[in-house]
Amino acid sequence: MAFSANAQAPDNASLAADLATLKTQLSEMRSDVAEIKDSVAYIRKAFEQAREKSAPVQKQSTKLDSSSSDDFVMGSPDAPITIMEFFDFQCGFCAKFNKTTFPQIKKQYIDTGKVRFVFRDYILSMHAMAVQAASLATCAQRQGKYFEMHEVLFENPELLGQAKFQDLVMKVPSIDIEKMEACLQEPDLRVDITDDGPQPSVEARADMVEGDRIGVMGTPAFFIGKTVPPGQEMSGVFIRGDQEFKVFQNAISDLLK
Repeated sequence: MAFSANAQAPDNASLAADLATLKTQLSEMRSDVAEIKDSVAYIRKAFEQAREKSAPVQKQSTKLDSSSSDDFVMGSPDAPITIMEFFDFQCGFCAKFNKTTFPQIKKQYIDTGKVRFVFRDYILSMHAMAVQAASLATCAQRQGKYFEMHEVLFENPELLGQAKFQDLVMKVPSIDIEKMEACLQEPDLRVDITDDGPQPSVEARADMVEGDRIGVMGTPAFFIGKTVPPGQEMSGVFIRGDQEFKVFQNAISDLLK
């Protein structure tokens, strides 16, 4: 009996130590679980914010600056709705929008006086030839040939990719080549070549700065709202990417109500 009693004492002490260790481990696990829950909640919140920020259609309001005053505008100045497109001439999604969705917008809303459409440059860093293309389009605009050049640039991506700018200009009917060459040397439209490649002109950079301020992160991107003068608050929606015509139709219909 003495032997049994003496043997039992160490077992109890060992069991107590094990229980204490388990309690400590359990407490640590609870703390870890709480941290994990906090992390998951943080990640979920960040994900929801990112998803909301990157949603294809967002309500938005912004005060317009004057950088769009020299951009090409199609449609009546009295149109109740304005669409500002930020695009890149080497962007495949921009070309697709121009070929499929834009003609529907033009027919249903621009040609009927409901929408004025503003074309704005937003040159992506990987598209070096789009830098020169933007200046070509603006110089063509000064001869009343913006949209003709706009179409030539989008319809001939192989020439743009090979930097065959003269061939592209020659495809625009009745354009004055000498005036184009002179225009491309003007300070606000000149493209400087650096070690980092062609740099956007002063005119194109103004559009890009405004795009950054509004929230453009890729092309094409659209800001649609009720027409207001530069400097005033424009309320409407921001549309990201090459969306189908129905998306634009819904946005315009809501703003016309």
